[in-house]
Amino acid sequence: AVEVMVVEPGSPAARAGLRPGDVIVAINDQTITGIDDLHRALGIWPPQPASLKVIRDLDRLLLRVVPTEAPN
Repeated sequence: AVEVMVVEPGSPAARAGLRPGDVIVAINDQTITGIDDLHRALGIWPPQPASLKVIRDLDRLLLRVVPTEAPN
C-alpha cells in the first residue's frame, strides 16, 4: 500500500476525494503493495476513469478518478 502525502487542489485526485493520509491499496483491482506497484500502474493507466481502493482511518473506500492532461 502507499500512503498519500499531498493532494494538489483541483487535481483529479482532489476531485475524486483523495486526502492526505489515505492509503491506496488498489487501482482498478490491481493490488498496490508499494510505490513501485503504484508507478507501474500509473505508467500503463489508459486515459480513462479508474477506481481507487483506499483505506481512510478504519474505513475502506472506493473512489473514482477521472484523469486529465497535466498542465505545462
